[in-house]
Amino acid sequence: MIAPASPKHPRRLAAPQTIQNLSALDSKPAATEVRLSVVIPVYNSEATIASLGREIIRTLRPICDLQLILVNDGSSDGSASACRTLHEENPTIVDYLELSTNRGEQHAVFTGLKHSEGDYCVIIDDDFQNPPDEIPKLLATLQDGYDVVYSRYHKKQHSAIRNLASVLHNFTSTVLLGKPIGLYLSSFKIVSRPLLTQIVRYPARYPHIDAIILRLTRNIGVTSVRHAPRRAGTSGYTFAKLFQVWSTIAFSYSSLPAHLAALCSLTAYHTLSNTGSIATSGLVAILVGVCANRALRQHLFVQDQKELPLAQHMSRRSHPHS
Repeated sequence: MIAPASPKHPRRLAAPQTIQNLSALDSKPAATEVRLSVVIPVYNSEATIASLGREIIRTLRPICDLQLILVNDGSSDGSASACRTLHEENPTIVDYLELSTNRGEQHAVFTGLKHSEGDYCVIIDDDFQNPPDEIPKLLATLQDGYDVVYSRYHKKQHSAIRNLASVLHNFTSTVLLGKPIGLYLSSFKIVSRPLLTQIVRYPARYPHIDAIILRLTRNIGVTSVRHAPRRAGTSGYTFAKLFQVWSTIAFSYSSLPAHLAALCSLTAYHTLSNTGSIATSGLVAILVGVCANRALRQHLFVQDQKELPLAQHMSRRSHPHS
């Protein structure tokens, strides 16, 4: 379990790759008002999204300069209308983005992050299970000096299949990404601007926010929050989506494709060495390995970053800091 750190000396694990102590990069002078962005991926949540958005505004607007970003991930119900209404009610606070097709939660969040303007950015679900009045607690912990702060639930109120998704996600992340065992990768989290800048620059065709975070930093905090029962509808998680989450992590953010290619090469070599010359077997094994690795990389591995298709973008008309 990751213990909270003191404000003067936040806990820092060895940061991998090229980014270390991202919060220290933010050298801007202290502002009189915190600039906070909140990203909500929206999918078939017409029953909750409007009231959730209003409660977030009511809770956070008195204490910060708020930007609320709604990303409609190809909903088939009345979510689009509810989001547009919320934007029209609060044009200087609410940004509405509408993906032209259903791309999945991670794509929706990634799109929202690219449009965020705040010094800090909160990611929150659209089903009201993350109470908006817990956001200040995440912010306070992040300001202790962390790059990212994940929420940890006192008591989870998820469905059985969503709990299965969490177990699979955390197990896969621990095995393939080196996630600290005590860290729960909650979808309810807050990210600092320095880390956010690196996340949106990450060259991922198949973005997975937690996997990218774990590649960029180990300066991670955790805080306990309430988890409320779902107010309406059912979880959109299916076994197909569970497999998609696992395959994205496995093939796009780990060395598993290279291991599979090596296995294909060894299998081909062992099979052909019993029927032909060793030279021929070795050459075929190499070709099989190269082709397998290339196919896996082209299909699933990290490639060039592309702008996601947007059918509509409704922005705020003005911003105090723009």
